[in-house]
Amino acid sequence: MRKYNIKVGLALSLFIAILASIPRLIRFEVINYENIAGNIAYTFSYSFICWCCHHYFIQTRFLVRPLSIHWIKNAFSILICITISILYNKYIAAYLHIPVIPDPLETDPKLSMLLFRGTLVSGFLFFVAYYLYVLTATQQSVIENEKLKKENLQARLDSLKQQISPHFLFNSLSTLSSIAHETKVKEYIAELSNVYRYLLQVRQSNFVTVAEELAFVESYLYILSERFEDALKIRIEVDQNARQSKLPPLAVQMLVENAVKHNIASSIKPLFIEILSINKFLVVRNNYQPRQSHGSASGHGLPNIRDRYLLLANTSIEIEQGENYFSVKLPILT
Repeated sequence: MRKYNIKVGLALSLFIAILASIPRLIRFEVINYENIAGNIAYTFSYSFICWCCHHYFIQTRFLVRPLSIHWIKNAFSILICITISILYNKYIAAYLHIPVIPDPLETDPKLSMLLFRGTLVSGFLFFVAYYLYVLTATQQSVIENEKLKKENLQARLDSLKQQISPHFLFNSLSTLSSIAHETKVKEYIAELSNVYRYLLQVRQSNFVTVAEELAFVESYLYILSERFEDALKIRIEVDQNARQSKLPPLAVQMLVENAVKHNIASSIKPLFIEILSINKFLVVRNNYQPRQSHGSASGHGLPNIRDRYLLLANTSIEIEQGENYFSVKLPILT
């Protein structure tokens, strides 16, 4: 949502209108208050139009090539406001009989005066609007960086609370695999080791490839399948191009974990989980059969993923819930 700083715009427009009328008060021996008031109203309204116009152009990202270039867009905004100054005087002021420019001036000097006045007012308001925009953007960037640092520190603290030497556990799993004899046990330990290896590798990473995340999720799903057996059905269809893209680590795993945690999974009512690549999204979808006894969910998983996407990539996930399905679209990043 755009912020036009309406109060600042109104105050600046009124200041410019009063300032522009001072020469008239000094020049005329007999003050025509009606003309002065009309001129103030004219300059005030024109200034406020310029203020809104500049804010629109400064805050809008245009896809058209010329306007996508920063300095061209800014110059175009000022040029439009100068043009408005001429048209505004020609139609509005003339219709209301407000002598914005003194009548004795000839056409060319009058046009030059309008151009000068429009350039001065438009340029000044653009400078203020752009300064406020940059100031706000800088403050927002600082706030987001501090928020990201705080979340990273909190994540590390949670990791320390929840894990007792993950390296020790990982090494213990490797030892257990070497002394186990049954093939099924060896496979289970190998997949569990893959899970912990990935967790250790991505603790300091902001992005991983989709291929790396899916390899981890497949090991995670293997462990879940051993637990749920026929109650859990999995389908993964992700094309090679999507596998080379990136996303925040553990995003897919969190969605799979949420699906298992909040839905019924039994041999009678199996839980179907799909991981698909559709356009520029990685879609994680499951049939919707919520646990009746679960109560209200903690709700940390989806906000965590949404916040990471906003902070790291300035984009957002898409959530869809129908009567029989629940779906989350994760943007894949190049």
